[in-house]
Amino acid sequence: MMVCLTAALSVMAQTQRGIVRTLERPKQPSQGINGAIVNILEYKNNLLTDKNGKFSFSIPGKKPGEPFKVSRVQKKDYTLVDKQLLGRKFSYSSTVPIEIVMVSDKQLAADKKRIEDKAYARAQKKYEARIAKLKRQLAEKTITEQAYYAERELAINDYDKYIQLIEELAERYATTDYKGLSDINRQIQECIENAELERADSLINSKGDFDQREQELRSQMEMNQATAEFLAQSQQDAEFKLNDLAQDCYNKHTIFVANYRNDSAAYWLERRAALDTTNLDWQNDAGRFINDYLANYSLAMEYFQRGLHEAVVQDGEQSNWVATFYNNIGSVIKEQDNYAQALECYIKALDIYKKEWGEDHPITATAYSNIGGVYFTWQKYDQALVYYSLTLSINEKKLGEKHPITATAYNNIGAVYDNMDEDAQALVFYNKALEIFKTFFGENHPNTATSYSHIGGVYVDMEEYDQALEYYSKALDIRKKVLSEDHPDIALSFNDIGMVFNKLEAYDESLEYYNKALEIDEKKFGKKHLNTAIDYNNIAAVYYEQEKYDQAYEYLEKAYPIFKEKLGEDHPVTEKVLMGIVDVMMMLVEE
Repeated sequence: MMVCLTAALSVMAQTQRGIVRTLERPKQPSQGINGAIVNILEYKNNLLTDKNGKFSFSIPGKKPGEPFKVSRVQKKDYTLVDKQLLGRKFSYSSTVPIEIVMVSDKQLAADKKRIEDKAYARAQKKYEARIAKLKRQLAEKTITEQAYYAERELAINDYDKYIQLIEELAERYATTDYKGLSDINRQIQECIENAELERADSLINSKGDFDQREQELRSQMEMNQATAEFLAQSQQDAEFKLNDLAQDCYNKHTIFVANYRNDSAAYWLERRAALDTTNLDWQNDAGRFINDYLANYSLAMEYFQRGLHEAVVQDGEQSNWVATFYNNIGSVIKEQDNYAQALECYIKALDIYKKEWGEDHPITATAYSNIGGVYFTWQKYDQALVYYSLTLSINEKKLGEKHPITATAYNNIGAVYDNMDEDAQALVFYNKALEIFKTFFGENHPNTATSYSHIGGVYVDMEEYDQALEYYSKALDIRKKVLSEDHPDIALSFNDIGMVFNKLEAYDESLEYYNKALEIDEKKFGKKHLNTAIDYNNIAAVYYEQEKYDQAYEYLEKAYPIFKEKLGEDHPVTEKVLMGIVDVMMMLVEE
């Protein structure tokens, strides 16, 4: 009995160690964090770190190599650096400790501000130099006045687009952990944080040709597979080179973003993603940038689907990463008018978030909002309002009434009231959102433009067309500054302004804007997309008002099959278009 008891105690005595420490920053060594609370999913008690940031625990029956998950890490005035650490699987080990990195909110705010200030200063200096050069060229008559104004407008647009990205870049670099970085990598990180991008680029290039480095990495990895006796050390070397190369790819991405070259910036994210297709973060970064800034939905979908497959393989079907990719895929599918499939993806994400985070977490609220968006598109406004209200309630409670994510919820609820013809209620929510977006992001931001567009729509419903045109024009001006010229949101603004001119019986101007929208939507989505069908229908409406019934019939005939396929034969919009066709045919018969 004693022997058996000793063996049992031996198993139970397997202790997993860990440490919670601060970020290592330039001239700021990493330190253990005293009094941090750590929760392990299968361990019922709170773990409290000692003065050196260390903690340990034992899970009875847990064998070495079996997985465990960290469910919470908390310390007042500190933020967890790795947002994906919670829920990730770790291998239970008595010899390999887990390392958790946090950053003090005060340090994070100071580092972000320092990085942002330097980035803003560099952007301003680069912009002023660019304008000065154009003025000099104009004075010397080496460029025409027309070319001068075109290049100046391009410089302004490039500057505005870069300004929108500074906060995101500052967040990433302010949370960079310098521990374990080589001297040259420390220099590169510091250069980027100090907006010394040319020096950072020079240091990166000093490491050698990227193709050669990548080839060396791949050769090293192949050798690891073939040479078993050197596998352990070689694999370690390869992983260092992989991470080193990947970081430099991201740094290249940052440099191209700072120079307003989004295509090249996307290229470096794709190159990093290709280095290790099992790295979920890299696949997600590439897909999101391509989706948000290039609006290349099919390519973004490739990265999201790859990420979903790998997330299921690595963590099972109920992990946070799986939910993240379901959400991303749902958004792309929704852009392609497959609303039922998008809803399936959103519901899958919601189920996972509710299990992992609970009913009243902002991440859960995001899934509620996405589901509400599908019901809104289907014109099921009561159901949309239920989900949007759940989102708003959670965000107001957890994030506060002045947070931009809360503002998005205000916008969504405003849109529901707008479509239910409750104009006063819609304006209340739209204006709440607008004030938050202007305060948080400034005037020249896509979210601000969206609010202006929504408010303009309410004024259309109220038949106050001058005010509608004013708000729609503000939205268009912002979108032209911060988005690519063929972005779907610019087409949306063209449609909005075309509608106002139609209401004002300025038919030539209306057709001009509607055709601009059609040109973008056909290029971006093709001739069978719901957005394109809306453009066809809008153009038909103008021709009808002009009593040009042949042209009206032509465009309605294009629109109807798309609405029928995408929304269904019994949808109110589809029925309305069909009635329009019947009406036009009667007019043609009378002629």
